[in-house]
Amino acid sequence: RDQHSVCIAENGQKAIEACGEVKFDIILMDMMMPEVDGILATIRIRQLWPELNIPIVALTANVSEEDKQMCDDAGMNDFLTKPINVALLREKLAYWAERMAS
Repeated sequence: RDQHSVCIAENGQKAIEACGEVKFDIILMDMMMPEVDGILATIRIRQLWPELNIPIVALTANVSEEDKQMCDDAGMNDFLTKPINVALLREKLAYWAERMAS
């Protein structure tokens, strides 16, 4: 079995800073973080490191088309609703791992 590491940022600003220090394979971005929300954190990550091309998956309880569009406009690649469906999370992780490997 493969070994994986997980980094948890306590707020959006810490998530932005972490992207400058660690090469992530994928980012699960909570939309409702303190200091800097998930939308702004994604925009900043895309602005600061456009070459990284890290898949960013939104995690949110908001499921309207408007919310999905905001995530897309910010540069997010995918969308998961809360509470998290573990099978769907695994599916999304496998999908993005395969896409990034090719």
